[in-house]
Amino acid sequence: MSSETAQWNQAMASLQDIFNFHEAQPLDSLMDSSDNKELSIFLTKLKNNDVNDIDSTQLKEQLQLIQDHLNNVTKSQELLNSINSTVSSLIKSISDEPTIEEPQGGKQYWESAFNPVGVIPLNSEVAYKPKKNNVDEEWFQCIVLKVSADGIKYEVQDPEPDELGNAGKIFKCTWKEIIPIPSAKVRTSMKPYPMGTKVLARYPETTTFYPAVVSRDHKNNAKICKLRFDGEEEVNKETEVDRRFVLPFPTVSALPVNNAKRS
Repeated sequence: MSSETAQWNQAMASLQDIFNFHEAQPLDSLMDSSDNKELSIFLTKLKNNDVNDIDSTQLKEQLQLIQDHLNNVTKSQELLNSINSTVSSLIKSISDEPTIEEPQGGKQYWESAFNPVGVIPLNSEVAYKPKKNNVDEEWFQCIVLKVSADGIKYEVQDPEPDELGNAGKIFKCTWKEIIPIPSAKVRTSMKPYPMGTKVLARYPETTTFYPAVVSRDHKNNAKICKLRFDGEEEVNKETEVDRRFVLPFPTVSALPVNNAKRS
């Protein structure tokens, strides 16, 4: 048992003692004489200063009763002071405990000069590639819900509702399975991809990312990229994609961080 638990138990036991004192000798019996004829007569004589007519034995009994109540009040006050000190000490010890802050973001495994994100914040967008039966599926857009304390485990959610209209599925993954999507605020400050760069881009009007190649050089601050997606039916078809949804391709235009040794 911890010392804090023992202190709480002692405080509760002291409160129970105060309750027991009152139960054994309730103050109401002294204050309410309606059900006690002898006590009623005694109190009436006291009010009328008719002390000479009070039987000495009765007087001693009533004075002893009053003294017993006074002793109970004194004991109760001592216990209350002790309880107050104990509770104050416990509250202080709790407030002095270091606060464990929830992580505000996670670490980035795939790094690239083209999309320098660094920390992946909560509620930010990422591309996630799940595995099913140990087979890689397509990358698709998700939102970061939770990050582990070490910053390398995530919970992400598909923003698209399911066929019944319920909220999108939540996935647990590691930092190796996601690529951060830059925010719209930094889109125009990102370094342009040279023509021929292998990238991972979100296909228009979907939330799925596919391999593509940058088909033209772009100026700085470009808001779009012109790409040729792998597997297009139309030969040499160029597609324009918002720059922030054009991500560096893992192992080609993005590489693991230098200290990425954990899985």
